[in-house]
Amino acid sequence: AALNPGLTLPDAAITVLRRSDGSGTTFAFTEFLSSASADWRGQLGSGLTVAWPVGSAAKGNDGMADAMRRTANAIGYVDFAQARRAGLTATLVRNRANVFVGPSVESFRAAADSAGLGSSTANVSLTNMAGEGSYPIVATTYAVMRSRPNTTRGGRDTIEFFRWAFDNGAPAASELGYVALPASLVAKVKEYWLTAF
Repeated sequence: AALNPGLTLPDAAITVLRRSDGSGTTFAFTEFLSSASADWRGQLGSGLTVAWPVGSAAKGNDGMADAMRRTANAIGYVDFAQARRAGLTATLVRNRANVFVGPSVESFRAAADSAGLGSSTANVSLTNMAGEGSYPIVATTYAVMRSRPNTTRGGRDTIEFFRWAFDNGAPAASELGYVALPASLVAKVKEYWLTAF
């Protein structure tokens, strides 16, 4: 109530929903909780799964979204694209700058820009980045492939697919609620391909 003065909230129990399976979504959410709360970090930490002290379990993002739609006064977590497709209401979350920010392509881009993603192809965390406009729960998605593919053609075709996606996929990514890589990082990835494959 202190964070929402003037807002009338229902006098009802909140149903907490969580993932039953290991997931990157759980990792991103618990990594944020660990960064925002020393108590959470010390007691539960972050991971693909954690020992949740409460909550009803649902499997997968589809299962979580369905459970949230069917359960009155439920709170849970799914990725932004899934939440949009399911018509779920997202909440504002307090970021590192002490500003409440909603999830959007713009607030995800602000987190990515704050991380300086253009300088490295390495694993980068976008959790709770600096900046008033940064949404604090942002995750990256990686594609992993063999450095020596089983066939030369298979490796070449895979690289060509990713080249096409980098060159043409930004509008589709944005429409789905994802943020495309900055051009400077795409250039670094393409440089890496020349030496790695």
